[in-house]
Amino acid sequence: MNSYFLFKDKMSRRAMIMGIASIVTAFMSMPFISVPLASFAILFAILSKGGSYKLSKDARTAVYTACIGIFLAVAITAKVSNALATDEEYRNNVAQLADTLYGDDYQEVYGESFSDMLNRMFSERTE
Repeated sequence: MNSYFLFKDKMSRRAMIMGIASIVTAFMSMPFISVPLASFAILFAILSKGGSYKLSKDARTAVYTACIGIFLAVAITAKVSNALATDEEYRNNVAQLADTLYGDDYQEVYGESFSDMLNRMFSERTE
């Protein structure tokens, strides 16, 4: 078999793996990894096409999964940002989790508590 056809198959499989990885990282709330993975998946899927008119099945799957990964990354990031901006209880839960994970008292290190900082950043200003 021609080595070019083997290269196309490898490229489309790699694109599909990157598309799936973009969905996984989107669910892990890592949009700065998910969106580039999805972009590379689309690029590799298009490059795997070569001179033919149609994408292979793996390349089409890569494009679909990459689009889903981009959509999920944007949607989850928007949802978390909205929750931080509107829900004080959510901000307090995030601050409590940060204190539990890092062990240091945030107020001693930075001069104000994490929840106060989140409230200052995301609360509506009533001036």
